Amino acid sequence: MAELFAGISLGFAAGVSPGPLLTLVVVTALEHGPAAAIRVSFAPLVTDTTVIVLAVAVLTTVPDSVFTALGITGGGYLIVLGLQEVTSSPVADTPADRGVSVDLLRGIGVNFLSPHPWLFWITAGGPLLVEAWRRAPARGVAFLGGFYVLIVGTKAVIGWVIGRSRHRLSPRLRHRLVRLGGILLIAVGATLILRQL
Repeated sequence: MAELFAGISLGFAAGVSPGPLLTLVVVTALEHGPAAAIRVSFAPLVTDTTVIVLAVAVLTTVPDSVFTALGITGGGYLIVLGLQEVTSSPVADTPADRGVSVDLLRGIGVNFLSPHPWLFWITAGGPLLVEAWRRAPARGVAFLGGFYVLIVGTKAVIGWVIGRSRHRLSPRLRHRLVRLGGILLIAVGATLILRQL
């Protein structure tokens, strides 16, 4: 089925593409281990429902200023998260489990405020989904299923591998990598803001 293949292909590409959410998955894996990183990787399952509905139904008719505001807000949020990582204390060898809500909420915030999912669902994902659904609802479901299994799955695998490998790194190096991740979040946030100006 072409729709399933399209969903799998786009989901894999989105899952491995560098961006705000993958950066947060990596930083979380280094800082809090694989379970926390996997929780962050589930953010698209929560945020994209709203994004898809708005993208398909409403956002194709709103002015560019909405995307500008979203990009600036999302960029600011990434800068705040990045500053938290840059100024964080060294990472413990066995971090305390922060629980599902903290990790998932951080991922939800990053994904919802990032313009990337919005632009994807407005320009590519939304039209593909609508076309597939019009052919047969099962085709639309196949597209969505393939997409989400791969976007969440690839981010979860990346987070798991990095989280499981983190103990092979010295605490000092892990702390430096977390700070580097924070710097990358700041850079991505600043880039999002600058693109909107």
